Amino acid sequence: EFVFDSAVNHGPKQALLFVQRSCNLLGAKPPLREDGIMGDNTRRAAATAARLFCARLKRTLLAERRNFYFRLVEAQPSQQIFLKGWLNRLAEFDGGDTRIV
Repeated sequence: EFVFDSAVNHGPKQALLFVQRSCNLLGAKPPLREDGIMGDNTRRAAATAARLFCARLKRTLLAERRNFYFRLVEAQPSQQIFLKGWLNRLAEFDGGDTRIV
């Protein structure tokens, strides 16, 4: 669900980059090429990470997307107005515990 939402909001390539970076941070073997393409290695690494590190994978994916938003605002300060809403959307995937009112 999270990756689908990422693909809708950022495009499929960026969603897959979140997955590939997260898998690499969790020690994917072999390390994945971070190219935003869903190949066999990415499928295997994502399945393995989901099986072995479910909660850690979720936290890593959330952090990747959160960092994406912060980098976007840093590069384009005019986007700051949207940051609160973006972070609240992420909080929905994190059980709502980090919601910004």
